[in-house]
Amino acid sequence: KLQRYGELDQGKSCRGVTGCTGCLDQCPEGVKICELNRCIGYVYGYSDVELAKENYERLPDSSRVDHCGNCDECLVHCVHGLDLNDTVRTAKKLFA
Repeated sequence: KLQRYGELDQGKSCRGVTGCTGCLDQCPEGVKICELNRCIGYVYGYSDVELAKENYERLPDSSRVDHCGNCDECLVHCVHGLDLNDTVRTAKKLFA
């Protein structure tokens, strides 16, 4: 059952909390997209916007979404197929 659930969830949530580092150091601006995904996860996984904002505020300035403004689309590619352009759009709505 867990394997089927994981297959259904593939490409829908960041695996950074389980130790995935496939996207690290890809961003030319130094943004750690997995950290943005972690903060977004508090909203969609726990329905806790305040917890998401608290964690976002603790991120170093270099990992904040306002550093994403120079790219037409996200240059970071998730090795598991997550749409990181959607991550950036969502983070801008929630945290900008």
